[in-house]
Amino acid sequence: MSGVLIPPCHNSATRHHLVIPYLFTTPGRRYRWEPRWADATACIEAATRLGIANLPTVSAALAATNSPAENIRRVRNFYAHRMKRSVQDALATGVFAHTSRASVFDLAAYTTGNVRIIESWVNGLMLVATAAAQ
Repeated sequence: MSGVLIPPCHNSATRHHLVIPYLFTTPGRRYRWEPRWADATACIEAATRLGIANLPTVSAALAATNSPAENIRRVRNFYAHRMKRSVQDALATGVFAHTSRASVFDLAAYTTGNVRIIESWVNGLMLVATAAAQ
């Protein structure tokens, strides 16, 4: 990373454990649960409500980068919940080799460029983080 220090948010959520309660109480879209962090639009909206100091940079990074966060969320939900909908969502990512079943071993399969799927996710998240920290 660049080592640039980012000033705190311009609101009362100055500690990480206060962010979600703050979002629940601010005007605008009412949350029943925390925002879908894998959704760039939801992240940008939450960042706007939080008043983060580097909002333009973070917004540009989230909107411009092809983040793997949504696929990660879908696969994570499959392993965490094992419900019919989570299975369908996980299989729809195209990550799993078999369309009728999902296996954790598929995450070790290679994508283009001789990179494993799970490694490509890490690389994608690092690109988003690097772009947001510029």
